[in-house]
Amino acid sequence: MKKTIAIILLILVNLSLFAGDYFDVSLGFGHYTDFKKANSLSLAYSSTIGLTDRLELILTGVSEVTPEPFSNNELQIGLDFALMGQRSTATEVAGSSINTLIGGGLIVSQAKGSFLPSGVFLNITPITIGTPIHGRRERAFEIGCAYDWFENKFKFTFSFIKLDFYVRGSWRDYK
Repeated sequence: MKKTIAIILLILVNLSLFAGDYFDVSLGFGHYTDFKKANSLSLAYSSTIGLTDRLELILTGVSEVTPEPFSNNELQIGLDFALMGQRSTATEVAGSSINTLIGGGLIVSQAKGSFLPSGVFLNITPITIGTPIHGRRERAFEIGCAYDWFENKFKFTFSFIKLDFYVRGSWRDYK
């Protein structure tokens, strides 16, 4: 299991390093709850890559922490769109500091020792505070719906808070 998590983290870091010169890159972590598994708690770790002033690619790894640490893992690959204004201006001028994100994408789950595409998801993050230029962003109260192809069922997800720390595109890059 630890080898699988290390591979996921390595993929996330490598993909974030290949982002273009024009926009930002962040690494983040936070809370994640899958209501289909009511007795478990999961950790989300992610990388976002700004593609345009309102659109970002988000790569999220989700690992179960309780009751069996790292027994279930999945990778979410999706796009988030900022509804309330520019998330980044790609200059030293900040975008909208308070925003709402809506997104969707593909879920790849761990099954029989390998990762297979297993579903699709849609989510909304009603409150984001911060921008890439600030170097940090908090995403709060993310709710989502996913469809699991293997089980032919819908599942609902919730994240209380996720923290993004920008390693590229922040105020430090404009000195």
